[in-house]
Amino acid sequence: MDLFTELNRGGTTMTIVTHEDEVADYCSRAILLRDGAVVSDAPRRAPALETPAAGPGAPARLSSSSGSPGR
Repeated sequence: MDLFTELNRGGTTMTIVTHEDEVADYCSRAILLRDGAVVSDAPRRAPALETPAAGPGAPARLSSSSGSPGR
């Protein structure tokens, strides 16, 4: 996730597909699919800039560099 954080700070927008909430926490937008249909498309809480880890393996957060989800 460090690489994704660095790319995002450089202005790159990416799509991440996951079943893990810990990974989704890095994202500023979440689109939830169920049986192939969109059931939710909403911003997540504003990701914070990277902060000191709370412990070993604690994730950093992505900050949206584009200022607009989905761009």
